[in-house]
Amino acid sequence: FFLMTRRPPRSTQSRSSAASDVYKRQIVESKQHIELMQPQKKESDKPSFENEARKLLQKDFALIQEMMMQETRYNSLKFQNLLTELRSDDDIRVLEAVTSLSAELSLAQEEQLSGFNLESFMPELVKCLKKSGIPDIMLHAAGCIANVIDIFPSAASIVANVGGITLLCEKMQDFEYIDVAENAIRALEKISVDYAGGILVAGGLETVSYTHLTLPTIYSVQISGVDVSLKK
Repeated sequence: FFLMTRRPPRSTQSRSSAASDVYKRQIVESKQHIELMQPQKKESDKPSFENEARKLLQKDFALIQEMMMQETRYNSLKFQNLLTELRSDDDIRVLEAVTSLSAELSLAQEEQLSGFNLESFMPELVKCLKKSGIPDIMLHAAGCIANVIDIFPSAASIVANVGGITLLCEKMQDFEYIDVAENAIRALEKISVDYAGGILVAGGLETVSYTHLTLPTIYSVQISGVDVSLKK
C-alpha cells in the first residue's frame, strides 16, 4: 500500500510563513511604540515664513538703529572737535576748522548734522567775521552761516541776537574782499526772510542801494534777493 501524504489546506500557512508574519507584526508594533514615545510637535513649533520674515526685519531694524547711534556719536565727536578749534586763539587752527566745517556743510542734509549745536556754533562763526587778518576765515565763516540757515532757518535768530547782521552788512560793502561780500549777501538773503527789519536797522537798505550803483551788473543781480526782501 502506498502511504498518502495529506497536504494542508491552502488557507493554512506553513510554519515558516506564520513565523515571518509574527516577525513583521513585531516590527510594526515596535515602530508604533517608538513613535508614541517621541514628543509630538505642536503646530506653533513649526517655523513659518511670517515668523522668519519678522525675525529678519527685527534684526535689520536693530542693526540700522545701532548704525545710526554710531553715526550720531561720530558726528557729535567730530563737531565738538571743530568747535574747540574754532574757539582757539591760534588763527591758523581757526582757519583749518572753519574750512573743514564749510566743506561739511556745503553738501550736508539735516539728518547728517546730528551733534551740530546751533547755540554753540553760530556765535563762533559770527566772531570769525571779525578776523580780517585772514580773509579766508571770513569767507568760510560767511558761507557757513548761509549754509546753516539754509538747513536750519531758526539759526537766523541766533545770528541776529549776537550782532551778526551788522557784521554781514559791513562785509557786504567791503569791496576789497569780493568773495567775502558775496557770501555775506547769501547769508543776508537767508536772514532777510524773517529779519528784514534787523537788516534795515543795520543799514542794509543803504548798503544794497549803494552796491547797485557802484558795482557791476552781474554783482548787483546777486543782491536782488536781499533788495526784494527789504522792500516788502
